[in-house]
Amino acid sequence: MKHVLFFLAVLTASPLCGQNIVLKNRTVDDRGGAGIAYVNIGLNGKNVGTVSDERGFFKLELPANAADDTLLFSCIGYETLKVPVEVLKELGMPVVMSRKAAYLPEVQVTSGRTKEQFFGYFTESPVLQAGFNQNILGKECGVLMRSKRRAVLDQVQINFGKCTYDSVNFRLNVYHKKADGSFENILKQPIVLSFSKIELKETLAIDVKPYNIEVLGEFMVSVEYVQDLGPGTLYFKSKMNKTSYIRSTSQANWVEIPLGLSIGVFAQVER
Repeated sequence: MKHVLFFLAVLTASPLCGQNIVLKNRTVDDRGGAGIAYVNIGLNGKNVGTVSDERGFFKLELPANAADDTLLFSCIGYETLKVPVEVLKELGMPVVMSRKAAYLPEVQVTSGRTKEQFFGYFTESPVLQAGFNQNILGKECGVLMRSKRRAVLDQVQINFGKCTYDSVNFRLNVYHKKADGSFENILKQPIVLSFSKIELKETLAIDVKPYNIEVLGEFMVSVEYVQDLGPGTLYFKSKMNKTSYIRSTSQANWVEIPLGLSIGVFAQVER
């Protein structure tokens, strides 16, 4: 049976036209000026954005009609920053981001008072696949899950399908779905991972216990492109009659799709 590949067209940023605005700059830490890697940069709610590289440098091309818009800079561990496009065009210095004061408490789980539970989707079937078909930084695919009781994540499991890269770098994100329908990243530190093409042929079992991720209610686990991999494709094995969420690039709106990507988690759930 031939594989069925769903090319998620909505993941493609809107085409730019007219006299485009090209911004080149660097995101740096306010304590010492070191570059900040993998900052999400974009127009809030629009399909135009990017991610800074490992040294904090970024390049972003905007349509001419975005001159009066404001760019949103966000990164785990830093305060969200808003900078008008016109200001950034004239800025002769890097974009400085302030660290967010955060305390990372140790989450202790007593095995006698919890039970292991799986959330999300799991399939090893290669028949149905969906995912990234363009190399646009900040693209993201995730699965929404729900725990009625307090839970601490142990392990994330992902089944990738077709991969044309020799190796893949991506960021793993965990979001809480708020009452207004928006998503808030609940990680206290980034989880950036790298795997070879050979490793992706098996189920990826990612240990997240060291990150002390506690969830309650609706939460989403996602995979995000944060490093330029060049032209290529990366797909998840998927299920029909399920739902997942995607967004085209940094700061874009999430869109629900009728397809279940093979992303799931094992967690210790309170009894």
